[in-house]
Amino acid sequence: PLIKEKIDLDKAIDMLSREKRMLQDKQTTAIYTIDEAKNSISRYERIIKDCETAVQTMKSNPDNIDLSGAFVDDKEKVEKAFKLARAAAEKKNEDTFIFGNYKGLEITVDIISNGPNGPKKMPTLQGSTVINGHERPVIDTYYTTAFASRIIELQETFTQTINDSKEAIERANSKILNYEPLSKLTFDKEQELSACKERFTELQTELVEMANNMNEVDSADWSEIVAQLGGGRQDPDGSSLMDLME
Repeated sequence: PLIKEKIDLDKAIDMLSREKRMLQDKQTTAIYTIDEAKNSISRYERIIKDCETAVQTMKSNPDNIDLSGAFVDDKEKVEKAFKLARAAAEKKNEDTFIFGNYKGLEITVDIISNGPNGPKKMPTLQGSTVINGHERPVIDTYYTTAFASRIIELQETFTQTINDSKEAIERANSKILNYEPLSKLTFDKEQELSACKERFTELQTELVEMANNMNEVDSADWSEIVAQLGGGRQDPDGSSLMDLME
């Protein structure tokens, strides 16, 4: 009966331990997901703040345009001015140049070599501006035509980014609400698991004691057999059975 009880307890402990691990895995995943969602909210809030500042600056300076000689929202003129400014920088072996001012935002351009990774080994043209005291990349492309277009579309891009970021914050908040209950899960069978482990330990002790007692009985039986055989000697000079069994 004790051995059967031990086997049953072993199965119960294994099942309860697996249930506990599964619950802990769910809880760990939920906590990680919540932390990631909170971090993303903070990131999107910073993006919104910077974009709102940029939009307000541009609205306050609608006619303040001077992009290396291009003074209007004209894609062809902006592209032509960009090509000239880039050529001048490359002639001086410079990979950074100030393209000019667009509606209150100073646009700096970095020519970033991509080695063999870009199309036809073309460098990346990255445009950035300073917003709220921090330099922010706002354009990233290989092509001068796309660069000119994106400058002209900057205000709309900032506005769209604000809307997209607000939607992302809503999704992150929904995710937090969904995962919060999982992050607070508790294992309601903890006492049962502890009781099984405690009884399992007791059983191991009892079974060890039982095995020791059985060994003592076996030794006593062999002693009686030896006595009946006259000490267990097969001949005057032979070893006793007790000697053989040692």
